[in-house]
Amino acid sequence: MPTGYRHLDYHLNGFQDGRLYVIAGRPGMGKTALALNILRTTTNLLHQKKELYATLLFTLEMGRFEIMDRIVGAQGGIKQGLLQSGKVCDMPDQMAKLGAAASVLKDANIQLHDASTMSDADIVSAARQAHRRDPVRMVVIDYLGLVDSAGAADRHDLKIANISGAMKKLSRELGCPVLLLSQLSREVEKRRDKRPMLSDLKDSGAIEADADVVLFCYRDEYYHEDTDYPGQLEVIRAKNRGGNTGTDFLLWKGDYQSIEDIPDEQHPPQGNDYEY
Repeated sequence: MPTGYRHLDYHLNGFQDGRLYVIAGRPGMGKTALALNILRTTTNLLHQKKELYATLLFTLEMGRFEIMDRIVGAQGGIKQGLLQSGKVCDMPDQMAKLGAAASVLKDANIQLHDASTMSDADIVSAARQAHRRDPVRMVVIDYLGLVDSAGAADRHDLKIANISGAMKKLSRELGCPVLLLSQLSREVEKRRDKRPMLSDLKDSGAIEADADVVLFCYRDEYYHEDTDYPGQLEVIRAKNRGGNTGTDFLLWKGDYQSIEDIPDEQHPPQGNDYEY
């Protein structure tokens, strides 16, 4: 399943069925935006192919209207502030973009589950029910730290291990990629170089063990206003089962919650040749 990003697809061979993908980062790094843009790309592709499918989004951090603003804004190239304030209605050119985006997304089978509390068992049950109606092609969970564990676990790290293990089993059961978003520990903030490492995964080493792929989101401009890399999102492939690790670079458009490919001529050299 293509992610929609050329270099990332090259290194991961797309998102593969039956695999657990962890997308992690400190707050404000763009992990939710990356997951939503991948979900939107996947859904649009399946719709173009006229396939029966469902893509599932479980969001415990944001409500459905905020999520919808983000998806529509990224699809139509509309600033989030215009959508959230309602000022978009007073701007004919922006309303035209909104209409075009809605037209593309209106038939998309994105099933959105928003709740302030949800357990791993709730997610698994809802995913199974959806799968009985239409084949589930992708599951996104935002985010791990807010999911409750149905299993008895006195220690927090064991609770996290139960949840990550359940999501890995779900990916195998449904035969689709599962994207699990995760926070990082504050240890990142104590280092001079704040690019994440696997040891920064919060609460449990089981996340690293269960994940087939771990992607870290990092934006240098978040920490350094005078950065040499403004508008750049680094996607660090810290773990890539069956593939190489390294960093891919994307274009961050925060006002639109949109993430795009960097043109090849502007992409930082990787020390290897791409063969598409």
